[in-house]
Amino acid sequence: MERVYDDKYEEEFLTSGRATEEDTYKTLFIKLDDYGVSLSDWNQDNIEEFVTSLGSVSVNSVNKYMQFLREYYTYICEVENIKPKEFKLSKDSRNYIDYNALLKMTINETDYKMLRDVLLVEAGFNTYNYRDSCIFVLAWNSLTNEEIRFISKNDVEFFTEYNVSKCKIWLPKRILVIDDEDDVKIIKETINEDKYYMIDGANKKDHFIDLKSSKALIRGVCTRESNSPFVSNPGEILSRVLAKIGVLSGSNIDIELLSLESIGRSRKIDLFRKGASIDEVKNLFTKETSADLYWLQSLSIVMKRQEKNNIN
Repeated sequence: MERVYDDKYEEEFLTSGRATEEDTYKTLFIKLDDYGVSLSDWNQDNIEEFVTSLGSVSVNSVNKYMQFLREYYTYICEVENIKPKEFKLSKDSRNYIDYNALLKMTINETDYKMLRDVLLVEAGFNTYNYRDSCIFVLAWNSLTNEEIRFISKNDVEFFTEYNVSKCKIWLPKRILVIDDEDDVKIIKETINEDKYYMIDGANKKDHFIDLKSSKALIRGVCTRESNSPFVSNPGEILSRVLAKIGVLSGSNIDIELLSLESIGRSRKIDLFRKGASIDEVKNLFTKETSADLYWLQSLSIVMKRQEKNNIN
């Protein structure tokens, strides 16, 4: 049977006020167009096939896509005055994750330290661009884009405990403690840094540019036309600099796929692989719930099993 997708309701839905994340819905509509079957004609096989084809790399993304599909499907049924059918997956959300894609964006602690250091720029006898490395450090410690964006220098407290240098970050809903000596140093240098080293290719020369003078920990460069003391998107800043690195030696990681979310997720998986419990990981990141940790723990077991098989 030839597939026919009717997109006549897309624009109406986007302007109806029900599209909670417009960009995500636009991406979803492109995928629906490629799939080629009108949503109102879907059966259970279509739901299973389409959600599998999305190549999601987390339970959260599977659940989000299902929520958005269900909302759009409900809207179509209301407009066409038809009774909606049951719209849900037949299996647990973990069954719709593309694990091969997930592994390409899952780093371990060795990868993390290598990338963290590569993001720093050596020029002359000095080191620059601590800001970029700091975003990476904060992502590894499971901070979200919004949390990183609005951290003020005053939210950061440095202290020593049992001769170990530590850093406490006061976030709106939690307090995070970082105790890796190199991580703490990078955060401290980020606060003190006032210049950014721009690496331009082609015929342009590398040069320094001033960072904005503001209360923010992560500050933009002065060429950015914005009066806000905070950068607009720390995740985009990190993605741009990671894309310039190319290949991570001795790894199958696709650096261009790394995001704040995947970096933070990698840290949790790495902890589980080292034997940490659900409660230990939950307490480390002062998370209110542990619902999303169980599938990461099960993934870490699969990864360890695969590694063992490869060795044997």
